[in-house]
Amino acid sequence: MATAESEIEPTLGCKWVFKIKRRSDGSIEQYKAHLLTKGFHQQSEIDYFDTFSLVVKPTTIPSILSIAISCGWGIRQLDVKNAFPHGYLSEAVFIQQPPGFVDPLQPTHVCKLHKAIYSLKQAPLLGFRARSQLKKDEGLTTHKPLPSLSRAMSLFGLGRNQRTFRPKKSAPSGSKGAQLRKHIDATLGSGNLREAVKLPTGEDLNEWLAVNTVDFFNQVNLLYGTLTEFCTPENCPTMTAGPKYEYRWADGVLIKKPIEVSAPKYVEYLMDWIESQLDDESIFPQKLGAPFPPNFREVVKTIFKRLFRVYAHIYHSHFQKIVSLKEEAHLNTCFKHFILFTCGVAGGDRPRFTHLGKVGEFRNKGTLVKFISLTS
Repeated sequence: MATAESEIEPTLGCKWVFKIKRRSDGSIEQYKAHLLTKGFHQQSEIDYFDTFSLVVKPTTIPSILSIAISCGWGIRQLDVKNAFPHGYLSEAVFIQQPPGFVDPLQPTHVCKLHKAIYSLKQAPLLGFRARSQLKKDEGLTTHKPLPSLSRAMSLFGLGRNQRTFRPKKSAPSGSKGAQLRKHIDATLGSGNLREAVKLPTGEDLNEWLAVNTVDFFNQVNLLYGTLTEFCTPENCPTMTAGPKYEYRWADGVLIKKPIEVSAPKYVEYLMDWIESQLDDESIFPQKLGAPFPPNFREVVKTIFKRLFRVYAHIYHSHFQKIVSLKEEAHLNTCFKHFILFTCGVAGGDRPRFTHLGKVGEFRNKGTLVKFISLTS
């Protein structure tokens, strides 16, 4: 009990909240009472500074459900009983005496809180700190969170080793590329791939192509990185996608005449070539407002055509290994995203990607894998 209310800082009112907890059959299990402060009287930057609200991102729920369905996981609902931890206060907070517990000899005195109670603005933050400290005391560590679910999805299914074929590339074109990257994260997080590939209203098509080209390069980089120990010159002496499709390498500069190489060598040549294109500021401008070259879309078409060949080789030569590594759902999702973007990114009066050719089908353990074969 502290001194008289008029002699100290403004105090907060409080009230009791009563609740009846019932069992599943409707019988009474427990009578509960909570003492709440009237925290709505607190003023930011005066009575408190930092707050905390642990919430779930709305797009997380449908995305997690989508992953579970794709992988054939069972889904169970779980209620977690989590007692509200009352963290210790670092600042002085005074409340009026609780109704029904007023000291008749000192009715004007107030109570000084040592711990946060319900409805205090800073209570959730203090509770979070209390939980965090408890975990640390138990020897647990906090994992650095991913910036969004869609970035976690880009790594999904690669838990076996999560290595990459080479370092990931970042989106070009300065702050505009970063803004479009956020848009991609938001739309991919919704689980609607058809919506994710659409050109955002008012955005430049070349900027959109540039950002997504970097993304698709990274996706193929991650996928192929899980197969490097299986895709060897001995196992894959030629870059093929079936008896009718053999890919030979030529970049038109260092290697002008197509040459036959092993699959891993082809992918190495390809990634080196794409990386050189992405690093060339005359093709993929790094500065905001810098113009794209007149042949930019043709360059992107060529990159997409050659990235497709990696997908075709993976499906034809390594699909069984993908299944055994439990990466099938991730591969199919990445490939679907790639095809939807390649076929539909230029809609309406905009020029379409027309380099897509025949439709081929492969069967692997009864699984029908449809893919569009690119003309050489």
